[in-house]
Amino acid sequence: MEEQNNNENHSLLYNKPRRSLLTFDEATDLSLKVKWKTILCNSGEECWCRIITPEIDIEDKDGNEIYIAGSGAIPKIYAEHIVKLHNDFITYNNLSGITNK
Repeated sequence: MEEQNNNENHSLLYNKPRRSLLTFDEATDLSLKVKWKTILCNSGEECWCRIITPEIDIEDKDGNEIYIAGSGAIPKIYAEHIVKLHNDFITYNNLSGITNK
């Protein structure tokens, strides 16, 4: 029991998610229910694109990370707009008590 608590604390301290038990479809479904963010691609700040990813790290049981839009898929201005719309939708649903199915 103490070893399990130490492992959980280590994961929390170093922000390393433990391996998920979600199927790919479950992980994808979860990604639609959490807020998103834009991040830089490998080219950095000056690049025209942005990656859209869930605010929390989500991966399936095979270790596949869930991304909404990968590198080079969408221009920065559209990515930021899509993330804002999605996050506003999630916030509205949470305030309204509507579940996102």
